Amino acid sequence: MRDDRGRVTGVIVEGGGVAREIAATMVIGADGVHSTVASRIGVEPYRVGRHKGGVIYTRASGLQNTGYHWHYAPGMSVGVIPTNDETLIFAATTSERFMRELRFDLAAGFDAIVGVTAPALAAALGAADRSPYRGFAGHLGILRPAWGPGWALVGDAGYFKDPITAHGITDALRDAELLARAVLRGTDAALAEYQEIRDRLSVGLFTITDEIASFAWDMPRLQALHKSLSEEMTREVLHVSSGGAESTTNGDAHGGARPSLQSNHGRSQSASQ
Repeated sequence: MRDDRGRVTGVIVEGGGVAREIAATMVIGADGVHSTVASRIGVEPYRVGRHKGGVIYTRASGLQNTGYHWHYAPGMSVGVIPTNDETLIFAATTSERFMRELRFDLAAGFDAIVGVTAPALAAALGAADRSPYRGFAGHLGILRPAWGPGWALVGDAGYFKDPITAHGITDALRDAELLARAVLRGTDAALAEYQEIRDRLSVGLFTITDEIASFAWDMPRLQALHKSLSEEMTREVLHVSSGGAESTTNGDAHGGARPSLQSNHGRSQSASQ
């Protein structure tokens, strides 16, 4: 719904053959990367990634919790993420390989990647119970405009990057807080600031994640990318913990901080480690 000036003033909800109008001073799209709100408003991304990974994941029970682990081999990655009572494990590769070879038998594809990338994990999984496998063929990262007259986007609806760096929920919660504050202030300037801060904190993460999702790296380059990823996360934490009072000189809204070329031996592991 729009007024005669083009401002969004609410939504029309259809169900059971009945359409109902719901008026709102602000319509917020938190409805994912394929956002209906963004589509109906006509919002197009102004930044699109170049790479996307294909992922197979499962939840395993009975594994010893030794923390978070990321394993890498040429063209492949495995992540181990403890949850409340289980362990989420994902196996990732290029979207092209996923579509060409792996999507027809997710269990076999998962075992093939884990066996090469993390042999010790593969052995431990032999006796573990696993949930049904799920696959994701990948989606290019996007940054959409975050607001306009009477509307705003948050979470994957406004900003999506490849899940290979496992940082999407963190950014979504960060941006939900930023948007809530902007809406409470109730001005266009506040919403513009929401988008500026979102982009300033996101573009570096977006760029690094996109290159990792290419699977075109060697180990020294991957280590450098993870060093840069750690630096970007630190900037993000400093912003959140300071209430937004940190310096804004480490990147602009559409350029972001550039990945450094330093190595990092903390986050990444090769298949032989």
